[in-house]
Amino acid sequence: MAVIRLFTSQNWKSFLFKLKFNNNKRKNQVSLLVLLIAIGFMASFQNCSQVSFSSMPPSESTASVSNPIPVVNLDLSLSSASPTNLNTISVKFLIDNKSNALISTKCQIDEAEPLNCASPYNVVLVEGSHSIKVIVLDKNKTELTRKSENLVVDLTPPSISVNSSPDGGTSNASTSISFNITDTLSGVGKLECILDGTSQNLCQSPLTLSGLTGGAHKFLLKATDKAGNMSSKTLNWNVNLQAPVISITNPPHAWVNSASQTINFSISGSPVASTFCKLDNTNPVSCSGTFLATGLVDGPHSLSIDALGTNGIHGQNLVAWSVDTISPVLVAPIDPPPSISTAAINSAAPLAFSATDAGSASGTGSGVSRLECQFDSANWSACVSPISISDFGVGVHNIKIRATDFAGNISNIITKSFEVIDFCGQFQVKSNLNSPGS
Repeated sequence: MAVIRLFTSQNWKSFLFKLKFNNNKRKNQVSLLVLLIAIGFMASFQNCSQVSFSSMPPSESTASVSNPIPVVNLDLSLSSASPTNLNTISVKFLIDNKSNALISTKCQIDEAEPLNCASPYNVVLVEGSHSIKVIVLDKNKTELTRKSENLVVDLTPPSISVNSSPDGGTSNASTSISFNITDTLSGVGKLECILDGTSQNLCQSPLTLSGLTGGAHKFLLKATDKAGNMSSKTLNWNVNLQAPVISITNPPHAWVNSASQTINFSISGSPVASTFCKLDNTNPVSCSGTFLATGLVDGPHSLSIDALGTNGIHGQNLVAWSVDTISPVLVAPIDPPPSISTAAINSAAPLAFSATDAGSASGTGSGVSRLECQFDSANWSACVSPISISDFGVGVHNIKIRATDFAGNISNIITKSFEVIDFCGQFQVKSNLNSPGS
C-alpha cells in the first residue's frame, strides 16, 4: 500500500490517498493512473506547495509535505517624521503573523549590530542622517521580512548673516537689508521679516523697506528650518529726518563801525558731519563754532553757515549786517545876537543845528541816530534843535553839541559859550562863539 499526503499553501489541509497494489499487473497500472490523476487534480485546485513520499511499513508507502514557510506582514512607523529636531525616537512596528509561526524581531540603527527589540523601541540618535530597520526572523533565525525608514535628525538652527543693514542713524525714509541664511542638514523651511512688530508680505534678500517715519525702528529676521529649529537676528536703527539747527550766539547789529567782526554759533538737533562758512561771495571755508571776518569795507555783508548732518540733511543759517566807519557831519548853529534887552529876550533867535550821515563811496551811511547836548557841566543827553536862549539864567554858559549815527560813529563836537547879564532889570546876552571843534 502507498500513502500520499498533499499540503496546500492556502489552508494547509492534508488529503490522504490510499491505494492498494497486488499481483495483478493490469489492476496495478489502473491504480497508478488514478493516483497520478488525483495528484494533478489537487495540485491544480489546491495549489500544492510540496509533495513528499514517505516510506510505510513493508506493506505500504507514505508521501508527506514538509513544514510551510510562515507568512508575515510588517508595518513600521516612527514617532517623528523626517527631518526632526528630536533625537529621542520611538520605533513602532506591527507584525501580522498569519501562520502563528514562531518568530523574533531585531532592530538595527544605521550599520550597527542588530539587537533584539520589541515595539515600541526607543532610541537616542545623534545629529545627522540615519537608517532604522526592523527585521523579522523565523525560529531558525532566517530573515522573513524587513522594513526600514530613513530619518534626518537636525538639532542646529539656521545660520543668519547680515551683509548690509541701515546705520544707527540715517535720514533715509527707505533702506535695504541684505542677508544670507544657510542650513546644512534639513534646509531652510520658513523666513519671517517683521518691521516694528508687523510682518512683511515679502521676505527675501535684498529686502527694501520704504515709507519709514522719523524715530526708532526695529527689524526682526526669523528663520526656521524644515526640522523646526528657529534662529533670529534683530536690527535697530533710528531714522533722523531733522536738519542740524544753527544758532548765532552773538549776532552783529544791523550797523557796525568795525572792519572786522567775530561771529559765534552753535549747532544742535542732529549730529554734524561737516560745517562750512561763506562770507559774502567768497568761497566756503571749514569752520567750527567761531568765524572771524576781517578787512570788511563799508557796506552790506553776510555770513552763510551750512552744517551737513550725518543723516545727509543740510542745516543753514544766514546773518547779515552793514559796516559804516564814516562819522556823521554836524552843521553848526547860527550865532546868537551879542546883546538883547528884557523885552527882546523871548524873541531872540534860538541856537539851531543839524547833522547828516552820507557814508562813504563804498556804502551809504547808517543815518543819524541821535543828537546830544551837554549843558555846562551836566552829562550828555539827547537834545533837539533849536535851543532857546531864554531857557538859560544869569551867568556864563557852555553848550556842546554832537551827533551819533546808527553804527555808533560820533561826529565832531561844536561848543558855544555865552553869558547872560542882569543889567538894570534887563537881560543882556554876550556871546563868545568858538569855532567848531572836536
